[in-house]
Formats: sequence, structure tokens, C-alpha cells
Amino acid sequence: MKFLRYIPLLIIFSFVLSGCGRDEVSRTLDRVEQIQEEYPDSALKLLESIDADMLKPGGESEARYCLLITRAHAIDHTFDTTDSIIGKAVRYFEAEKLHGYAVESNFYRAQILLLTGDYPGAMKGALKSLEWNEKVGNRRFEAKNYDLIGGIYNDVYNHQQAASYYRKAADIFHEIGRRKNELFSRISVAQAYSQDDFMEERSIALLDSISDNPIDDDSIGLGLLHNTYIYPLSLLKRHREAYDHYRKALEYWGGVNLQESKPLVADMFINVCMYDSARHYLELERMENPDYDNDVNYHYALCNLADSLGDIPLYYEELRKMTELERGNLRGAVREEISLIERDYHRERAEKEHLRSVRNRLVYVSLTLILVIVGVFAFIIYRMRNRLRMKELQNRESEARMKGETAARLEAEARSENERLQRLEAETRSENERLQRLEAETRSENERLQRQEAEARSENERLRRIEAETRARNAELQRSEEEARKERAEAIERMEALMVETAGLKDSLSMKVDKSLRMPLNVLDSLCKDYFRLKGEKDELPEERLKNMMTTFKREVENMKSPENVAVWQAALDAANDGLLSKMKEQIPSLKERDVRMLTCILAGYSMRSVCLLCDIKEGNYYNRWYRLKKRIEKSGAKDVELFRRVINRTPSGKTSDK
Repeated sequence: MKFLRYIPLLIIFSFVLSGCGRDEVSRTLDRVEQIQEEYPDSALKLLESIDADMLKPGGESEARYCLLITRAHAIDHTFDTTDSIIGKAVRYFEAEKLHGYAVESNFYRAQILLLTGDYPGAMKGALKSLEWNEKVGNRRFEAKNYDLIGGIYNDVYNHQQAASYYRKAADIFHEIGRRKNELFSRISVAQAYSQDDFMEERSIALLDSISDNPIDDDSIGLGLLHNTYIYPLSLLKRHREAYDHYRKALEYWGGVNLQESKPLVADMFINVCMYDSARHYLELERMENPDYDNDVNYHYALCNLADSLGDIPLYYEELRKMTELERGNLRGAVREEISLIERDYHRERAEKEHLRSVRNRLVYVSLTLILVIVGVFAFIIYRMRNRLRMKELQNRESEARMKGETAARLEAEARSENERLQRLEAETRSENERLQRLEAETRSENERLQRQEAEARSENERLRRIEAETRARNAELQRSEEEARKERAEAIERMEALMVETAGLKDSLSMKVDKSLRMPLNVLDSLCKDYFRLKGEKDELPEERLKNMMTTFKREVENMKSPENVAVWQAALDAANDGLLSKMKEQIPSLKERDVRMLTCILAGYSMRSVCLLCDIKEGNYYNRWYRLKKRIEKSGAKDVELFRRVINRTPSGKTSDK
């Protein structure tokens, strides 16, 4: 029983201890906020020393702890895989309307969602952070949010929007003097350009402008600048320049490759024929990336390596894997969804602002009417009270007269009361005038609100016109795409014709020409067989396979058109036809090299379309060239002009024509 009397003291003591513990936690969190930017390692140790039991669930200390531990991981580039921790901070700071903390916590939550692949959630978080930042005006986090939104658009293949937001971030970083952040943002703009179609030249021009006018002497940033050259230069087939920039990047990075995309570096080594280095980087990717088998870039680099080394089975296997991964890639599917999220967000905000202004206007008008009504009732009550007082004075006067009071005293009281009433009447008149002025001000405010509403309506009409123009541009892009598709079909038709013709002429020409020319003929023959075999199996070839076939076709045709192969070809045909071409050059000195090449193709038996392709002649201009060459031969006065005339009239089947 004696123990019970000490229970209240124990309860008070426990409250004191818990209060002291919470004060100590608050002081530790304040200290972490002071030193976290300059000494992140020490700040992280202080956070790890805090006992989780001392944090009040759902309180300010827990929310600040969650924000600071997330910020520490962001500085160390070791983000969590879920937003469960930072989500507590977001909920608390938004509920308490702590604007600065709400900006930062929403930003880090959006970063985590972006890393986990939740692109819609990341976009909503970044836009929410920008909305809170409007009340804070933190330019640094505004730029960081623009940089984050650019990263979201870049990941979902909307590279134009990504470049736009990266530029906004770079401009703000430039204004607030954060030169290192500005450097990385401008490099991100160049990366977005390089990944967009037909923007490689613009990407390289931007990188050149940064290199000519460096905005920072940070070695990591300058190394990343030179490393960014690799991808656009590779797309433009300027592989040696890409390799030179890679070497400069390694010089800035102290000989260590800090770039995460090892398949990109491996592809660069493949393009400059450094296959051992390419194998080395692909092996590093397999060792360091446990999910390398699901990486399209890895399989693309390995496919190029197999193609360069002639490993056909590996090439087809990697090509199949790339196709499967591209079909399973859902990031491109959310591209339009991300744009719609941002557009809907801004539209909802505009509607809320409009509704808020209308509501405020209605409240203001209602309050004004209430005040007017209250003033009128107050005036009526005041007048009624004055009448009652007058009646009371009259009663008093009558009573005084009845009681025989002196007339002088009654008259003095009545005069003073009349004066007081006059003063009250004057005050009432001034109050009425004030209410009238207030009513006029209310009327002018209503007119101003109506003008604002008309301006908002005109702005909506302008947005509708912009939307209509956007639809028209989209229709124009679709028409351009249809024209490009028609041109591609024509190129495929020409490729089919030349491959079929080359396949037919391969055996007849292989005995006449050198081995170096038989090789492209054999390749085109093999390509023709594969093409018609695959086309017979399916109605339509896979896009990537058709693209590779067209690339191989163009490469072999260019090889056949090279001056060395043309010279070998002319020598072989000259020897097989009793020095016919040599006689023509000797007897007709006015013949140009392009004329001799055209005669060589005709002598080899190629059709009109193939001659146009091998001699770079437009099909509509073929007969004009042929007729002019024929007239020049006939008018040359050569000794063997009749023999030369039979050559120019030769058909693809080897017969002559009188045309």
C-alpha cells in the first residue's frame, strides 16, 4: 500500500525524462541541418546515433528525421527502394503546411519514385514540390525540380520536353551562381538532343559551345562533357572522334571510367575495331550488373560485336533478345500519360484559382450586403430609440408641468437633448455617406472582377487556338511520315531488283572479275536468298531485320562503287572483250570517267535500274544520258565506231538493240 503513494511521482518523473529525450532529439536534428551540406558523413553518423524509440510517431521529430536521413542518402547517391520513409515526412509537412520542408520532401519522394520506375508518381511529386515552392521562392529547388522533370521526360523518350526543362534548370542555376549544377544541366540538354531523331548535330554543337566556353573547372563534369560526345558522334559514324573524346574523358577522370553505360563504351570500341576492349567492357557489365540480360544496350553492343566478328548464330540470337526486350519495354507507353499528367495538373490549378477568385468575390459581396443590412437595421433601431426618448422627455415635461417644476429647467434639458439628437443625426448622416461610398467601391470591385473574367475567357480561347495548331502540326507530321514510308518502299523495291539481278549475274561474272569484286557479289547473292526466304515465310519482315538487311545492302553497293573495285571490274571486262574498253578510251579521248563506268555496267549486263544505282544516275535521267553518250560515240569518228555502237545498244540479256 505504501508503493501506491509513489505512483504519481513516478509518472511525473517519466514525463520529465521523455521531454528531455525529445529535446535532445530536436537539438541533434538542428545540428544535423546545420552541418549536412558541408559535412555529410558526420551528419549521417549523428542521425544513426538517434534512438528510434525517442521519435514520436507521426510527430515533427519523426518527420524531420525521415527528411534528413533521405537527404543524407541523396547526397551519398544511395536512395531507398521505396518511398515509405520519406512518405511520412511528406504527409506531416503538408498537413502542418510547413512549406519549405514540404518542397524538399516532395522532391526527394519524386526522385525515389523515378528510380523505382513509377514515372506518373514521380511527375506528380515534382509538380507538387513546385506548387509548394511558389510560396517559398527557393530558386535552387525550383531548378532541381525542373532538372528532375527533364529526367522523367527523357526516360519516357519525350526528349524534346526533357531538353526544354533541362534548359530551364540550367538558366536558373546560372542566375543563382551554381556553376557546377549548370554544367551538368547543359550536358543533360545535349544528351536529350542526341537521343532525339535527327538532332545529333545540334547536340554536338551545344557540347562544342560548352567546351569553348567552360563554365566550371570540375574534372568530373568536364570528363562527363567529353564522354557525352560518344553517342551522337557514333550515330553520325564519326567513330574516331568519339574515341578521342573518350580518351580525354579518361584523362579528366584519372584513368578510371566513371560512366555507368559500359555497353555504350563497348559499342564505341567495336566501331573503331578494338574488339578486345569491347569484350572487356561487356565482361565488366556482366560482373557488375546482375540484370544485364534485360538491358537492351548490352545486347545491342554484343550484337554489333558478333556482326563485326562474323559470328552469325550469336548475331541472330542477340537480335532476337533485343526485339523481345524492346517489345517488353513499357517506358515509351507512358510518354503520353506523363504529358497528360502535367497538362491536367496545370489545368486543375487554373480552375482552382478561378473558383477561388469567384468564391472570394461572392464572399466579399455577401459581407458587404450583410454590413449594409446591419447598418440599416442599426439606423432604424437608433431612430426608434430616439423617438422613445423624445416621448419620454415629453412625458417628463408633462409630469413636470403637472408637478409645477420650473419651466426654465425643463427648457434647458429639452434644448440640451435636442442638441444631442442633432449631433446624433449628423453622425447618422455621415455613416450613411460612408456606407454609400462602400457600396460604390463594391460596385467598382465587381466591375474589375468582370474584366478579369473576360481576360480569362480570352486566354482560354487562345489556348484552344494553340491546341488546334498543335493538331494541324501533328497531321502534317503524319503526312511526312507517310511520304518517308513510301520512299522506303521504293528503296526496298530497288534493293530487291538489284539483289535478284546480282544473284543472276554472279555465276556469269565470277569467272571474269577479281576475287575482291566477287566478295560483294556473293554477299548480295546471300542477302537476296535470305530476304526472299524470310519474305516467303512471313507476309512482312521484322523491322530490325529489314533495317540490318538494307544497311548491309547499302554497304556492299558502296563497296562495288569504290574506285578500286571499278578499276578491277573494268580491267576484267576489258580482258574478256578483247580490250574493248581500252580501245574506246584510246580512240575517243573525250569520254569521261562516268561515261566509262556507265559503259562498263552496260557491258556487264546490268539493267537500267541497276545502272542508275551503280552510277548515281536518277532513273528519269537515264535515257537522256544514254542518248547523249550514244551521239558522242557516233560523232567521234573512231575507227571501231560500229563496234562501240553495238556496246552502247547492248541490253541486260546480252543482246543488242537498235533503240
